[in-house]
Amino acid sequence: MKALFAPAAWLVGRLSYRQKLLATGALFALPLILLGGLLLADRQSALAELEQERAGLALQLPALELMLALHDLHGAFQGAAAGEADFQQRLPQRRAAVEQALARVGKLAQEQAGALGPAPAWGELQGRWQAVAALRPEDEADGGLDAFLELSQLSRQWLGQISDGSRLRRDGDVAAAALVDTLSVKLPLLVESLGLARDAGLGAVARKRLKSGLRNRLTVVRGGLEPLIGWTLENVDKAAQLRPELKAGLEGPAGNVGTASLGLQEVLTTKVIDTTDFDIGAAEYAARGDVAMAAVLDLARALTPAIDGLLAERQGRLLLVRNLVLGGLALLLLVIVYGFTGAYISIMRGIHSLRGAAAVMAGGDLRARVELVSGDEVAEAGHSFNHMAETFAGLIRGNGQAARAVVEASDNLARASQQVEHASGRQSEAAARTAAAVQQMSVSVAEVAEHARETARMTEEADTAAGRGAVQAEAAAADMAGVVSGVRESVQLIQSLEERSREIGKVVQTIQEIADQTNLLALNAAIEAARAGEHGRGFSVVADEVRKLADRTGVSTREIGSTISAIQQDIHQAVAGMDDNSARVDGSTRRVEELSRSLAEIRHAVGRSAEHVRDIVDATAGQRDASTEIARNIQEIADMAEENHAAIRASSQAVAELGTLAVGLTDSVAGLVTD
Repeated sequence: MKALFAPAAWLVGRLSYRQKLLATGALFALPLILLGGLLLADRQSALAELEQERAGLALQLPALELMLALHDLHGAFQGAAAGEADFQQRLPQRRAAVEQALARVGKLAQEQAGALGPAPAWGELQGRWQAVAALRPEDEADGGLDAFLELSQLSRQWLGQISDGSRLRRDGDVAAAALVDTLSVKLPLLVESLGLARDAGLGAVARKRLKSGLRNRLTVVRGGLEPLIGWTLENVDKAAQLRPELKAGLEGPAGNVGTASLGLQEVLTTKVIDTTDFDIGAAEYAARGDVAMAAVLDLARALTPAIDGLLAERQGRLLLVRNLVLGGLALLLLVIVYGFTGAYISIMRGIHSLRGAAAVMAGGDLRARVELVSGDEVAEAGHSFNHMAETFAGLIRGNGQAARAVVEASDNLARASQQVEHASGRQSEAAARTAAAVQQMSVSVAEVAEHARETARMTEEADTAAGRGAVQAEAAAADMAGVVSGVRESVQLIQSLEERSREIGKVVQTIQEIADQTNLLALNAAIEAARAGEHGRGFSVVADEVRKLADRTGVSTREIGSTISAIQQDIHQAVAGMDDNSARVDGSTRRVEELSRSLAEIRHAVGRSAEHVRDIVDATAGQRDASTEIARNIQEIADMAEENHAAIRASSQAVAELGTLAVGLTDSVAGLVTD
């Protein structure tokens, strides 16, 4: 799993927190913006389609009015062609009505051209109208029936084109689709059929005759009226069932269409198609047709606002949805921006606090702590940093105390070393003096032996010399006793020095353990800094400096330990040497005492007999050898005392160096503020 996310972790690790949060926010926001944009585009497209449908709807009623005006003109044309003066008078008015309807429809079509799409039937309709407008009633026996029917069909065709171009006939609402089908399909067909039934029947009634071809056409029209009216009423009833609020406004006009159409169908059947009498006045017949056409127009006028209301209602819902989506998207984006900004501020606040505390610690103030203001991972790192700082400050305080203890111990050891050095110097001088005295004694004994052989008569002088020898032997014994006492004191001092050096070794070991612990904490701090990334660099610098200080402390401690070990070894050797010297001095003392007793015996023996001189000579020779041996031993004691003195001076220098290192450690620790 780690290997799977390693590239992502590597890439994200190269970014700052601001870039990370911006990228994450973008990953959140972009899909939302895309989805919201698609939804808005869909809603906007639906709104545009509704606007297009409403533009097409705006032309439905004027187009139907144009068809009605054309049929009214055709009816007047039929009556005028049959010689009806009343209809002849109506022609200018009806022609002007058609011109006005054409102008109104043309203006609306031009205004809505972008929404309606192409409608080529309109140009053809205008061209055909110019030809029809020039007709006169006497130009055609049937009153231009085919020309007017062609105009009506072109009007219906153009109405279908604008309905298709405006997508009005493809509306998805079932109620609206039923009403649109009634308005744009059924009513134009009904107007065309009713107009043909009225106008052609009017011509037949006025002429009192009906051609067979026209009779057949009217029969077909009559047969088609009932289905058209039924479909119209069915659509209106369907829409009223789906949208009950439309029933009150549509039920009356729809019923009037059926009733009025029945009146026209009745006279068409009984007074035109199924008769040869044509016993109905042209005006009365036309009035029946006008009522039916007016009912259709009334229904169209009721349908138009009903359909527009449905479209407007749906448009309002779409606008509401669009605005809600737009507002929700904007609110969501604001929440995302607000949330990510708050997250960035929270993270950076913790990082700045951590960085500031690390910088203060790097400056030597170990009292710095991270202010914990959140509960996230940065706060956990800050808590670990504070714990590390507390531990590190405690270690530094311990180092300071240990360093001060080392300084104090080194001072005590230095004073003790100076005392031992002075005592060793005095011991060396005493040993030198003893060696000189013993050497002199050896020379004297040799002279006594030499003179004893020459003359026996010098017995008294020998007695005197023996007395002097006894005195010197006693002095030598006293001196040797002093040497023994000094050596024993030196041994005690060196043993005390050895004990102090062991204590120093323990202190050095404690310092070494503290340095190792500090180094371990510095390593842990470096690891924590590495986890913190870019913002842990300051903390990493502090940890590195602490580690270097711990390393220097460890090196200094090891040097001190090595020096102390050397001092302890030298002290141990000095103690062993002093013990050996003490034993030898004890032996020399015993020999001096024996020499003193021998000299006493010589002095007493001289008085008894001169023949014992040879024995004295022999004894003197033995004493000479003993004196030589004593002199050699004393010289060795002096040499060893000198070596002890040199070793003690080296120990004093090592102790001084130890004190210097301890002072340096104390100064280094003193630069760090812990309290």
